[in-house]
Amino acid sequence: MDSWSRALLALLWLLAVGAPGTPAWAEECPEAQQVTVDLASWMKQVRAQPPPARMKRLLATLGLPPLPTVEALGEEESCQEELPRLLSLERFQVRLSDAPEEERVLWLSFASCGDEGGGGPSPDVVRGVVLRPLGPGRWCRIEAPFLNADTRSPYSQSPYLCEPPEFSFVHLTSERHRVFRLVETETPCMGSAARHVITRRLSFWELRGTRMRRLFETTLLQSPLSSPGPGSSKVLEARVRIVGESFPRQLAVTERVSEMFSEEQGVARHMRYQLDEVSGRYVRPKGGP
Repeated sequence: MDSWSRALLALLWLLAVGAPGTPAWAEECPEAQQVTVDLASWMKQVRAQPPPARMKRLLATLGLPPLPTVEALGEEESCQEELPRLLSLERFQVRLSDAPEEERVLWLSFASCGDEGGGGPSPDVVRGVVLRPLGPGRWCRIEAPFLNADTRSPYSQSPYLCEPPEFSFVHLTSERHRVFRLVETETPCMGSAARHVITRRLSFWELRGTRMRRLFETTLLQSPLSSPGPGSSKVLEARVRIVGESFPRQLAVTERVSEMFSEEQGVARHMRYQLDEVSGRYVRPKGGP
């Protein structure tokens, strides 16, 4: 068999089974996740505070969860609004994968009427989505459930998530792309006085293919708001640092448990986590700290 015939057979084999080592970002976007929208025009229309019916359609265009009614958020009858009003709409352009073009992250916050604090209105509802460019006006919509929360609704799936999540973008697994660093805080709110604990959790999320994957999760703080009695006054605190020069980098966790109102600090526990290529999550290495 001459060289031309061998090259032709190799080409036919690649077409049949696919090229080896296809990068995750090249995974075909499922049809259900494809959207066609002029993003600049969409943002302009949302910022114009359209009527409720129009706002619902705009959010649905990008597959964002519908907004709860003001009534569901527990507002008084004097509030004349049907849906919470837009507080802010931010767009982040960030490389979340090794795709040729950066992804877009949209982050919207809403507040119901009369929700004024010392620093102005605070968000009752947050919505977010990740978009990967497919071409002019074409996007692959990637769901990011951790960007969506009803922070004051007693009917939401997380009734104690009374503060919007905080997120940033960090280099963890790759020098080229970033991952989400997410902090969520749970505190008593909306009549949930039975819960006397504040909990703060940290997690890292990476875009793989067309889905967000959680790499790591831990509790940064778990503390009673008061000391109701013996055996219930322990405070857990943890610090997480990204360490190492090469990628994927490691996570160094320092954890300490102490007694509430005590001047003595508990014994620190030091742990290291590294990325397991098989599971795609950060785990403690065997025999490691």
